[in-house]
Amino acid sequence: MIEGPQPLGWLDPESRRGEAVAEPTLFAVDALVRAALTLDVLSRGGCLFHASAVQVDGKAHLFPGRSGAGKSTLTTLSSAPLCEELCAVLPGPGGFQVHGTPWWNGRPACAPLAGVYELAWGGEGVALRPRSEGLRHLLANVTLVLDEPATRAAAFLAAGRVAAGVPFGRFSFTPRSNVDGLLRDARRAA
Repeated sequence: MIEGPQPLGWLDPESRRGEAVAEPTLFAVDALVRAALTLDVLSRGGCLFHASAVQVDGKAHLFPGRSGAGKSTLTTLSSAPLCEELCAVLPGPGGFQVHGTPWWNGRPACAPLAGVYELAWGGEGVALRPRSEGLRHLLANVTLVLDEPATRAAAFLAAGRVAAGVPFGRFSFTPRSNVDGLLRDARRAA
């Protein structure tokens, strides 16, 4: 069951079936789709993150963060935004792939994950940070619509694999930054 002030619907992960109670604001439908996506991504060894992602030179760069951290601003400054609000990160050939989702300004595309970044306002550049900080940052921004012990454990394992597999850094920028150029410079310097 998906609960709210009133039952909002049901989801059976094994049969991949569900039903939402119709309501004018469609919150139940949104919750049902997010729950189904969460379970599907976790079952494939991946995780959903409250994050934006941009694509530069065929590689995805993931920016997990709370509301107001700059995710939307960052995507507007990029020439190839992939996702603005909710990113699916799944195992792929040779590493992880970031998939855009339809929430806010996502597009149906994916790219290999090149790095994970914490956003910082002011100044410009990327400062590499320890992967342990990357894991903490990823875990703070995991999206679990169905927060149960099994889903929490699967998300923790997936986030750990992502953190171990790619560099983590602090991405500093301003509302006028050349996001693509900063990411290219950081890749060359690594």
